[in-house]
Amino acid sequence: MKITNIKLLILATVLLLLDWSCTQEREYSEDFDIAYPIPAITDFSPKEQLIDAQVVISGQNLEKANRVTVGANLAEAKILSKTNDKVTIQLPRYITGPGAITVYTAYKNEAISKDAFKPKYPDTKILQWPSEITRGQTFFIKAENGDQITNVEFVGVGNKACEFKNGTKDGMNVFTEGLNLPDKVKLKVTAFGKVVGGESPEITVVNYDPNATYTPKEAIVLWDFEDGTNPVKDIFPGAQVGINLSNTLPKGRGDKFLTVKNDNIGNQWGDQQGTLESSNIDINGFTDPHLTFLVNTNGKNGYFQFSVAQDGVESGVHFKSGNSDVQTDDYNFAPTVGWEWRSVSLKKLDYENWGTGRLAFDTKKAIQKISLQFKQGNGGNGGNKVFEINLDQIMITDGPRPKGDRLVQVYNFEDGQTQVGPEGGNAPIIALNGGKDFGPGEGNRYVSVKAQTPASWTWVAKAEKQVNINMSTWKQAYISFWVNTGSANGYMQMACSMNNSEFGFEVFPEYKLVATSGTWKFYQVKLEKTAASRWSGSGEWDTKGTITNFKIGFTTGPSAKDAAYEVNLDNVIVSEWPAW
Repeated sequence: MKITNIKLLILATVLLLLDWSCTQEREYSEDFDIAYPIPAITDFSPKEQLIDAQVVISGQNLEKANRVTVGANLAEAKILSKTNDKVTIQLPRYITGPGAITVYTAYKNEAISKDAFKPKYPDTKILQWPSEITRGQTFFIKAENGDQITNVEFVGVGNKACEFKNGTKDGMNVFTEGLNLPDKVKLKVTAFGKVVGGESPEITVVNYDPNATYTPKEAIVLWDFEDGTNPVKDIFPGAQVGINLSNTLPKGRGDKFLTVKNDNIGNQWGDQQGTLESSNIDINGFTDPHLTFLVNTNGKNGYFQFSVAQDGVESGVHFKSGNSDVQTDDYNFAPTVGWEWRSVSLKKLDYENWGTGRLAFDTKKAIQKISLQFKQGNGGNGGNKVFEINLDQIMITDGPRPKGDRLVQVYNFEDGQTQVGPEGGNAPIIALNGGKDFGPGEGNRYVSVKAQTPASWTWVAKAEKQVNINMSTWKQAYISFWVNTGSANGYMQMACSMNNSEFGFEVFPEYKLVATSGTWKFYQVKLEKTAASRWSGSGEWDTKGTITNFKIGFTTGPSAKDAAYEVNLDNVIVSEWPAW
C-alpha cells in the first residue's frame, strides 16, 4: 500500500513538472524540436541604387523578415513589403560605402547576400555659407542634402578639419570650440557624392560677444493707435490722415491703425503730408534699441523719413539699403505684401546732418525726440501721384524683430481653423474669436478655450503640430505669444520635442494664474536648458538643436475648483529674439 502511494506521488510530480515546463516561454534560440525555416538571399536588384530609393531582395523563407541592413556600416533599411520570396526595402540616407545586404528574421536567423550592394549618392549643393563665424560657437552651413557631408575643413589653417553633427537634408552644424582661427577663413566641404559650390568665399571670424545673448528689455510702444486718437500734426492740405481710413484692410495688431494718404500728392520730396513726434524716451538698460513697426501700403507707395535727437543734436535717417532690414527699400517703401515688419537698429544707422550735426547714437542717453515725416520720397507710383501708408505698433524694441528663417509662426489661426482639441475627457468650449467684447490680438482671428475647471493642474485642451525649427545659427531663442483671459483666469504650458525627448516650459511667471481683465498681453519665454523641464525621453535640451514638435497645453494650473477658466490665444511664434 505504501509502495503504491509512493509510485502515485512520483507520477503526479513528473506530470506537474512536464505541465510547468510546457507553459514557459522560450526564446527562438532554445532547443525546440521545430525546424524553423532558414532564410536565403538569391539576388537583389538593382545592385547600385540611390540612397532613399528602393531595392527588391529575392530569396526563400523571407516572410518573417523583421530587419534589413545594407552597406559597409550595416545601415538599417525600412521594410516596405515582404512575401515568402521577396522583400522590398527603402534605403536609408546614411550608407558609408559598399557592403552586403543582410536580412534578419523573427526566428533569429539571418541571410547575407553574396554580392555587395553599392550605394549611389545625390549631389550636395551648398546654398548658403555663414555670413561670419564666431570663435568657440557653432555655425550652420545651409545645403541641399546636407546630411551627406563627410568633412568640413578650414582651408589654409593647416586644413584643419571641424567637428560637426546634426546633419539634415537642409544643412550641417559645425563647431569651432577649441580652434585657434585667424580673422579670415575659407571653408571646404566634401560629401559622399559630388559637392556643388563646395568652397566658400572668405568669411570673417569674430570674437564671442556676450551682448549677443542678453535678455532684451520690454519694448516701449510709441504709438499703437488703440485709443482712436489721430496723433499726426502739421497735416498737408489734401492729405487724408486718420484712424482706419483704409477700412478694407485686415487688422495689423489690435483694432486700430494709422492711415496717411493723398490721391494727388505734389512734390515728392517737398510736400510733407504730416508728422508724428514722441519725446523723452527712456532707453536706460537697452542694449540694442531698434525702431520697429508694422507697415502696409495697400498696393500703393508710401514712405516716411525720420529723425532722432540726443543732447540737442537731431539727425535724419532714410530707409535705404545700408539702413533698412529690407534691402529693396530705396528712399521709399515699395508696395507691401499685406502688413510687413520693419526693424532698424538706432545705433547702427547712417545718420545725416539735417542742420544741427550728425548724431552718434548713445544707448546710455535718453532719446529727446523721434520724429516721423511722411513724404513720397522715391515712390513715384508710376507717375500717378497716389500716396498711401498704414502704420501700426510703432515701438522701440531691444533687439530686432526677427524675420525669414529666424522666425516660425507656429499658430496664428488666420486660416479659420482652431487647431485645438479637448483633452483628458473634459468638454471645454473651443471657438475662434470666442472672447467677449474684444477683438484679436493680431490679424482677424484668435482661438478661445473656456471651461469650468474640475480641478487644478488639469489639461482641458491641447494643440499640437510637427515642426522643423532649426536653431543652429540663432544667438538665442524665444517663444512669443499674446494672451487675453477675458473676465476669468487662465493658464497654459508649452512643450517642444528635440533629440527624441519632450521638454516642457512654464510660460507664465512663478506658476501663477493669469488674469488680463479683457486686454491682450504679450509674453515671451527664453528657450534654454535652465528653463526646460524634461517631460519624456533621456535627451538634453540643445540651444542649437532642431525642434521637431510643438505642443500647447491649456491647463487649469493652480486654479480653484469650479473656477471659470478662459484663455484667448493669438500669434504663437518661435524665433531668434522675441517677436514683439
